[in-house]
Parts: sequence; structure tokens; C-alpha cells
Amino acid sequence: MGGAISFRDLVNKSVFLNRDILFSQKPPGGFIHRDEQKNELIIELSKIITIRKPCFLFMYGSPGTGKTALIDEVIKDLKNVAEENKLNIKDYYLNCSEHRTENAIMCGIINKMDREDVISRIKQSEFISQINKEHKNQHVILILDEIDFALKESGDEFLYNLALLNEKSDCNISIIFISNDLKVYDYIKPRTQNIIGKTKIIFPPYNFEELKKIIKNRINIAFRQNTFDDEVIEIIAEKEANRKGDARSALELVDACGKIATQKGMNNINSSIVDEAEAYLEKSSVLTKLPELGKHHKLVLLSILNNKSDNVGSEINKKYIELCSQYNIKPVSDRRVRTIVTFLDELDLIFTKVKWVKELNKKSKQITIPYSKPTQEKAIELLRDTI
Repeated sequence: MGGAISFRDLVNKSVFLNRDILFSQKPPGGFIHRDEQKNELIIELSKIITIRKPCFLFMYGSPGTGKTALIDEVIKDLKNVAEENKLNIKDYYLNCSEHRTENAIMCGIINKMDREDVISRIKQSEFISQINKEHKNQHVILILDEIDFALKESGDEFLYNLALLNEKSDCNISIIFISNDLKVYDYIKPRTQNIIGKTKIIFPPYNFEELKKIIKNRINIAFRQNTFDDEVIEIIAEKEANRKGDARSALELVDACGKIATQKGMNNINSSIVDEAEAYLEKSSVLTKLPELGKHHKLVLLSILNNKSDNVGSEINKKYIELCSQYNIKPVSDRRVRTIVTFLDELDLIFTKVKWVKELNKKSKQITIPYSKPTQEKAIELLRDTI
């Protein structure tokens, strides 16, 4: 990425002015292109104050579309207005990628209360008792981020039980579910849907123009003047708009550009630095994820990377079975392979899209590799070494 640098270089020559602003949860000047979602949240959550009733709602959208940051801002505003209206609100945020079972979720919430001890197991009756003890006659808001992880691992029984808490507790409990998976409702049975309702707030991917504004907004504070010109900003915005419309990824690319420019002693960022930064991020992102994959996840990914023709589901299954034979490993079912493919897509190790395949005369899941040939080759080597 560049030659050796010193602290003096960073103080005197860095293109950064306030690098932290690139990743601050609340954007400088407020959220861009999320007025519709903010208004929907305010309308739905207002009944907590106006009629003192709990609410349940789902927020959907791919990563980097502003869900978590926006709900954080809206909840702060809600609590301020609630206080003016003599209503005490307490909110608890939990990421379900780290708490994937009903017990883990309940323990996670209780452990966020002002307690000296940390618990690892709790019965639902004890959970309700603790909630009542801490928040009797108050309103509690549970924010469960990345709820799809818990639903896929544990089913929807815990969701059903959480939704019934209001019948058993001495406080009102609202629950906000946040998901990166737009199909998350498919994991929820009708009886649970009937209780939690069907209020959904969609966060679409950012488009080119929106990403351009978001990037400019951050760059103006994070970097020295004229570090980025409009053409380079447009290149970065277009790259991410053509991928998943993820503002966070776009800003990570901006940050990598700044680091490379600083190491090279450059005052301006051009398209070649953008390309270098993209290759660096791609390699770092992909290769750090691979060692953590399970054995069959590695075999499925290796099947995809080794397949020279267009990747479709049936071809991947055949290649996967061949690899299992080579490694003397018993293959999992076709259904399990499909689940693994979905998981790899969620990790951005592959991209999938259902489309009509003329040769098969039917719809099939088509798989593409979202990284360069050199990174693919390193990934293949790493997978082979770790299976």
C-alpha cells in the first residue's frame, strides 16, 4: 500500500481531518434520504405516548441502509417527548447475531440492567419477574437487531413468547425487530404473525445519487479540502450502487483510499487509488471470513469457486458431492446445501439471484463471485489448506 510512515507524517501530511466521522452512527447534518422511514417510525411509535399502548414493528433492509442508526435517533427523540408527558421509557438494544436463542436473548436483556452479577441461564418466569421489578408501570422497548439469526437458528417460538410478555408483566413492552434478510417473515408462523402484526418499514438500498450525497456529506468533514474531486466520488458511489447500495461499504472504501493516499504521501485521491483500495478491502474481507467457516460451508464455497461455467444450483450440488468424495467426507442433503448457499450470500462471499435458465428450461439460483481472480485463487488455496 505504500512505504514506511511516521507519526510526524500523520500529523503533518495526512489527508484526514476527522477520520472518525466516516463511521459515526449519526451522520453529520442528519440522515439523508430516510425521511419516509423516519416518518413511518414516528407514526408507529407515537401510540406509546398518545394511548400508552405497546407496539411491534419490523424494519427490513440490507446492511448499510441506515436501520440501526435511524432507530437509535428516533428512540432518543421518543424518550425526550415521553419524559415531557410524564412517561418513563427504558430501551434495551440486543444484536441477535450474538444472542440466537430465547435464553440468550432474555439473559442479554437482563444483563444490560444495572446488575452486579452476569447470568447465563434464566427461566421465562424469572425474566418476567425481573422486568416487573425493574420497570413496573414503565414502558420498555426491546430492539432486537439482526433477528434473522435467531429465527433461523431457533425458530419463531421465542418470538411468540416475547410477544405474549405484555399479558404477563406489569409494564408495557414494545418490540422492534430489525433484519438484514428481506425474507425474514418467511421464518415466522401465522400464529406468531397474528400477535406481532404486520407493520413493516422497508429500507431500500441506496442508489447512485443517494450514495454520492452521503459520501460528500462525510468527506467534507473527514478530509482536507480538495482531497476528493467529484469524479472520484462518483466512481465510488457507482461501484457501491452496482453492488448492494451499502453506505457503510462505500465509506469503508473512502477510508481505505485515505489510508493509501496518506501512506503514499499524496494530497489527492485518483481513480487508481480507488482501484487499489477496493482490491485491498476485497482481499481483507474475503480471506478473513474463510477460516471461520464450517467444513461443509468451505466445501460448498470451494465447489462454487472451482466451477468454470455459470454457477447454478444443480451444478454446485454435483461439484460439492465430488469434493466430499475427494476429502472422504459424507455429504449433507441438497436442502442443507441450499441453506449453506444462502448463508454464503449473506456473508457476501457469493452473490445469488433467481433467474430463468434457458438450458434448464426453468428458474434456478444463479451464483456469481463478487471478487477478483487473484482473490479467488487465494481463497481456493486457503480453503484447500483448511478443510
